[in-house]
Amino acid sequence: MTNADDQSFRTAHSEDSDDFVYAEDLLDTNLEPVMVQVRPDPSQVEERLRVREDDAAGKILANVLGDDDRRVVPYNPELEGLFAEANQARRLRINEATRRQYNNSNVQYVLWLFKFHKVHILADFLELYTEAFDEGGFEAVEEAIKKTIFEDEVCPLLLQKFDANMFFSFLMTYKTNEGIYFSFSTYDGKRSAMMHLMKLAKGQILPFEELNELKKLLKGLRKMITKQKKELGMSTVDGKENMTFDCFKLTCRLLIEDGSPESIFVLTYLTLQWNLISRSEATESIAFSQMRWDADHLKIYFPRHKSDPVGLTKEEPRHVYSNPMIPEVCPIRALACYLLMFPDIVSEGKKLFPGSDQKSRFNRLFHATLMKNYETYLSNGFMPPEIGTHSIRKGAATYCTTGVIPGPPVVSVCLRAGWTLGRVKERYLKYEVAGDELVGRTLTGMCIN
Repeated sequence: MTNADDQSFRTAHSEDSDDFVYAEDLLDTNLEPVMVQVRPDPSQVEERLRVREDDAAGKILANVLGDDDRRVVPYNPELEGLFAEANQARRLRINEATRRQYNNSNVQYVLWLFKFHKVHILADFLELYTEAFDEGGFEAVEEAIKKTIFEDEVCPLLLQKFDANMFFSFLMTYKTNEGIYFSFSTYDGKRSAMMHLMKLAKGQILPFEELNELKKLLKGLRKMITKQKKELGMSTVDGKENMTFDCFKLTCRLLIEDGSPESIFVLTYLTLQWNLISRSEATESIAFSQMRWDADHLKIYFPRHKSDPVGLTKEEPRHVYSNPMIPEVCPIRALACYLLMFPDIVSEGKKLFPGSDQKSRFNRLFHATLMKNYETYLSNGFMPPEIGTHSIRKGAATYCTTGVIPGPPVVSVCLRAGWTLGRVKERYLKYEVAGDELVGRTLTGMCIN
């Protein structure tokens, strides 16, 4: 790079000067090819401005500020490191599983708009999707939209055109083959996904009045779902029923009677999830390094969880107790059987439930247990179709707060479950060992009176 170029970069770096070098201008000069690091997407820049390393210096000399700002400034490795950290912090606002769910939902929304309301898609993306359609039909369009949302992480929609009634029409495409609505949480999840997509739009503002209209439409939808369920004689409970302690006890007994390695796995996973009131992904991630034995109970620590992604409560243990009076529900007994059946897990000393997707494995085997013992559940007053993996967490929390009298402090139950209390309550109501110990003794089924 020449001295003149270097002077231009220093000028560009000055906050008091508007004399910037622009990336596109460099293509029309006779200067030596400029080595440029492009952030964030090199594919949108001319070939001569792609990332190239200086053979002598071994580093990149310049940086383009961004897609909307084509000014060229000196490359600063420290600054780029800070940008990378900021981007990582932004991504950690939601976990990757939720991000995938949002992205999959948004792909279908954009595809639906391309089919029926193209005016809502930005011109550049509409041209891109039209070319894809000419080459491979709607399948090619869907792949192009996936790249936009999953890889490029940009919003291809014109927010000024957003129409609440239009989005609500898209939601109405989600019904069973019999025309029955799904639970309200399904539609509210689509709304959350759409809001996530809108946050990726640069320099655009979503019309406030349309957001208010969407709230009204969703409120009406909730009433429509309840009305339809009543007319069809269906349960009006949103989502699965909570698992009662008696249902939990029956399930544990059936798993013990089966005695297969898979059943012992399900028993251990189930009893820990019940006693921890934990989300399935948190139960799946338990490692031996998170477990401590203290006196008569087991302590389990969570480095982070959905409501605490940065680990502010990582030093607050969940206390898990045995129950010799009702051994079939005892989590310590289940854990001992599991480790005796799978000794290699102990020798490896890493994850309690090793494998790539143990949450799905548990979900599959748990439902298989329900279906295998369908008549047994019915004869005991339980409806297997109304029981799911989320029923465990709902049931444990319900049992703790309203299933026993007197019960543990509701604050301790919420903290154990990883639920937020609200900014004011979280400022004044804190974790205490005694409260969590009482929750642990209650969940294991021991009489605390």
